[in-house]
Amino acid sequence: MGSFNTVLFEALLSIGVSADRARAAVDLLERAIDERYNRHAPETTTKRDLAESESRLTASVGEVKNALIVADKQLTSSIAEVKNDLVDTEKRLTSGIVEVKNDLVVAEKRIDARFSLVQERLLSMQLDAEKEFRRIDQRIAETRIELTRWMLAALTAQTAIIAAVVKLA
Repeated sequence: MGSFNTVLFEALLSIGVSADRARAAVDLLERAIDERYNRHAPETTTKRDLAESESRLTASVGEVKNALIVADKQLTSSIAEVKNDLVDTEKRLTSGIVEVKNDLVVAEKRIDARFSLVQERLLSMQLDAEKEFRRIDQRIAETRIELTRWMLAALTAQTAIIAAVVKLA
C-alpha cells in the first residue's frame, strides 16, 4: 500500500472502523481512483507527452522549412526559365517586327515604283490624247477650209451657170 492508502487505513481504524471494513474502503477508493485515472488517462497530458509533441513539432517545422527552401529554389528556377522564355519571345517578336518593317518598306517601294509607272503611263496617255485632239482639231479646221473652198467653188460655178443662163435667156 502506498503512503496515502496507509494514512487513510490508519485514520479509519482510529475512528473505530473495523480493519476489514477499513481495508475494503481503502481498496475501493484505490480501484475508483484507478478507474477514473484510466478513463481520463488518454486526455491527460504529461511532461513526456509535451516533450514528444514538441520534438515532433520541431521536426515538422524543420521539414516544412526544408520543403519551403526546395519550393523556393524550384520557384526561383521556374521564374528564371519564364524570364528566359520571355527574353527569347521578345527577341523573336522584335526580329519578326523588323522583318515585317523591312517587308513593308520593300512593298512600299514596289508600290511607289508601280504608282510612278502608272503615273507615267497616264501622263503619256494624256499627252497622246492631247496630241490626238490637236490633230483632230487641225483635221477639222482643214476639213472646214476644204469644205469652204468647195462651197465657194460650187457657188462660183453655180453663179457662172446662172449668169450664163441669164445671158442666154
